[in-house]
Amino acid sequence: MSYSFPYIVFILVLLLLALLQTAVPLTEKSQRCLSILSIVLFILFIGGRGFIGWDWTNYYRDFINAVPLKDFTSHKWTFNEPGWNIYISFFFTITDLVGLHGQAAYNFLVFFSTLIDALLLYAFLKHSVTHKYFVFALAVFFVFYGFTFETDLMRNVKGLLIFLYSLRYIESREWLKHYLLFALALTFHWSIIVLAPCYFFIHRRMPLLVVLALFVVGNIIYLFGLPSVSLIIRQVAHFMPEEMQERVLNYVDNAIFSRVYGFTLGYIERTIAFLLVLFVQHRMISDDKPLLIYINAMTIFVLICLYGYEFDIFITRFGALFSFGCWVMYPMLLKYLDRVTAPVFAILISTVIVIKMHNLSNNILYDYENFLVQKTHTYEQRKYVFDLYQDELKRKR
Repeated sequence: MSYSFPYIVFILVLLLLALLQTAVPLTEKSQRCLSILSIVLFILFIGGRGFIGWDWTNYYRDFINAVPLKDFTSHKWTFNEPGWNIYISFFFTITDLVGLHGQAAYNFLVFFSTLIDALLLYAFLKHSVTHKYFVFALAVFFVFYGFTFETDLMRNVKGLLIFLYSLRYIESREWLKHYLLFALALTFHWSIIVLAPCYFFIHRRMPLLVVLALFVVGNIIYLFGLPSVSLIIRQVAHFMPEEMQERVLNYVDNAIFSRVYGFTLGYIERTIAFLLVLFVQHRMISDDKPLLIYINAMTIFVLICLYGYEFDIFITRFGALFSFGCWVMYPMLLKYLDRVTAPVFAILISTVIVIKMHNLSNNILYDYENFLVQKTHTYEQRKYVFDLYQDELKRKR
């Protein structure tokens, strides 16, 4: 059986709920119930996961070797972000108090960490897309970096979701509230610093001619495989401290981290969706001005994918921080496109979602188990499988 089967079943359930929400006349209460149901399913499916993905070994080791809050300052932490370390220490304190240790304690962390993510995500999507498009937005989130965030980038996703909650204060121009939340987000992962300037420009309309020019040039660079970001990174690296320079150049030169994408399904999907957004953006902004934030975020995301195509890790770590524009814009296109184009777009994106879900999860490292309903393999068993296959799978990524 395909390793991706449980994930495809989950995403098909979300798409079915999304179809009910968008295509069937429902009361506001019924739509809200479907939104809540989708979030509950998300918590149970991701929060109950066993050891899946690439980075669980680091997070497991970090948590098992943690200390209670009373000993926080004397401990040498694996990661440098203080917010994450306090977070881990807090959950370690709780599990220690209730007598959970080892794998059971880590499962506790995973479940309640997912619960917190889900609550922040619910608040963001409810504010941004309304309940009618909520489940479709959740499905888009899950496949467009959300799955990777939840399984492999647990620090990053906390920071990003806190930042997304602060977007409402960009809308209302309350800089102090925004930057207080931004400071909190930054304590979970340093990459959030990339989002620091957003308060000053992301709510402003970008000149259409400038956007189109950047888009056309980016497509030429992408399709013809011309070097762009790599040239800049190599020059900037010479001014970095020696240790950081070595690490950055390793990313540039390592084939694992510098995969070239080419003419892919993702490229086609992004291009079609972006051009459709440009086509209807005037109506979107006239009807709901805060959507401009998400149009701009999607624009930045698309441009990063084009200009930074040489580096998979650059897109995953930095471009993905702006993918929230897609999480909002794809559902909003269903609202603003005409009656013929909207269903066609929905079918296209739903097909892409299922294909991407298969590609993301169809290897042995994603052999799904759920500790809420079954006895899962031990850490030692999954670590053995991980060590056995990781090098081979990295070469295939």
